Amino acid sequence: RFGRRRILLFSLYVSILVTILCAVVPNYYTLLLSRALLGFCIGLNSSTVNVFYAEQVSTKQVYEFGTLASDIAFALGGGWVAVLGYFLLDTSGWRIFVVSTSMPVFLPPIIILHIYLTKEVPSGGETQVNDRGVIEVTGQTCRVLKASAMKLINTLQGYGTIMLLPSLIRADNEKSIMGDTDDCASAVQGNQLLLLALVSGGTNVIGRSFGYVLQNKARFKVLQPLLASIIAICYILLIFESGLPTFVTALGVAKLVYAMMVIKINLITFDKAFLGTENFALNSGKVYTSGMLGAIIGNTLAAFFSPKITVIAAGILSCFQVLVVCSVHEVD
Repeated sequence: RFGRRRILLFSLYVSILVTILCAVVPNYYTLLLSRALLGFCIGLNSSTVNVFYAEQVSTKQVYEFGTLASDIAFALGGGWVAVLGYFLLDTSGWRIFVVSTSMPVFLPPIIILHIYLTKEVPSGGETQVNDRGVIEVTGQTCRVLKASAMKLINTLQGYGTIMLLPSLIRADNEKSIMGDTDDCASAVQGNQLLLLALVSGGTNVIGRSFGYVLQNKARFKVLQPLLASIIAICYILLIFESGLPTFVTALGVAKLVYAMMVIKINLITFDKAFLGTENFALNSGKVYTSGMLGAIIGNTLAAFFSPKITVIAAGILSCFQVLVVCSVHEVD
């Protein structure tokens, strides 16, 4: 009804306003409200921009390379925000930090949309796979359900692995300062969080780059079940192990393999050859929303439940992921 470009511009401009609001709010509750509004705008933007991109690109190769570039930029962003936080939070405060990490992200796409991408793309634009304009697929509902399950579990794995580590480091700190009366002594320190974020970002970049190479050389039916099985094995191992070195190693491997696996799942999420052109934006939105739900579940498990319960839940879902990936026979 409104067009992709208008929605993108609307979400970007509102995001800027809400970011400024986040930086000047007087109390905790208005901060929560402003962050909720920002989350709504980012969700609207990130879902729409992928559909917009999928409808604009000319070939499958361009689509795949652009998705890789987007994934690597996302991974690098985590490290960039961590570095800024390390240097700004103690010196300039969190308000400057919020503006510094948000405004530079919103301005470039606004300029691009106003100067270079000035024409509105009609719904159901050209496909990135061929020139037919319309692609009909069999079992579309089943495809959406499979893609949604893969996206949900894969995103949960990605967020769960990185969110588990701070709680494990805190638990290890508590063991090392037994008898200390300082309530803050066990808190995860800034240098620990910075190192954690940099390692996570580096693992993400390496895994996604390697995954892009592998997905062009190995068949989906061989590579993806193998990667899903490795992640499941990592979580199963953690159910029976409790040492911090084992946890860090297994979660590091799981994070690396997750990054290798996510590149193909992201391609499928907005692939017209897989989902078909009928109701493409709606169906890809359902799959993408499932990923956001996976992020919420992963964060909730890591934040409010013990590491053991989180690992067991992630292990069960990871085993289910193997079955889901093996059932996706629509991808070569």
